[in-house]
Amino acid sequence: MKYLKKYQLFLEEDEFEIKDTDKEDVKLSKDKLNLLKKHLTEYQSKKQAIDEVYKNSQNLEETGEKIKTILGEESEERNPFLVDYNNIARITKEIDIIHKELVQDKLRADDFREESTLVKDSETKAAIVGKLTDVQNRIAEKNKKIVDKQKEIQELTTEHQEKMSQMKEDMEEYIKKISETEKK
Repeated sequence: MKYLKKYQLFLEEDEFEIKDTDKEDVKLSKDKLNLLKKHLTEYQSKKQAIDEVYKNSQNLEETGEKIKTILGEESEERNPFLVDYNNIARITKEIDIIHKELVQDKLRADDFREESTLVKDSETKAAIVGKLTDVQNRIAEKNKKIVDKQKEIQELTTEHQEKMSQMKEDMEEYIKKISETEKK
């Protein structure tokens, strides 16, 4: 019966009504629980919208205003889950952009290699080899950036999941406090 009450409390309560007779810790628990439920609901509904913004954009500059409309203006009222997810999605888009640039650089490197074999003039050949070296250096830098950003995404994703599980534990604790006070 104890568990059934928690289950009903969680699923049937749309919002936990804060009563004047509630103790301060219960009021705080109800308030936190209401805010947390709002954030989780909002996270589920707006996560896909963030993905769509980054998927449909060509560069990061054009995503700024669209993301602001989804997340809202910068304040303490912003959904922390959506902010974390937005950071992960933005870095993923940065990796996609770097991949596209990398493909272009590889094509340029192939063109320079082919051109250097066809050219007989030593000065021209030296200039082409110099440009080829520059392109190869850019390719190496971009590969390193990709690895670094993938590592950052992994860390942020792990942190995000831990934060969400911590919030779930907090929610269970708030529900426990509320149900204990309602028993009395």
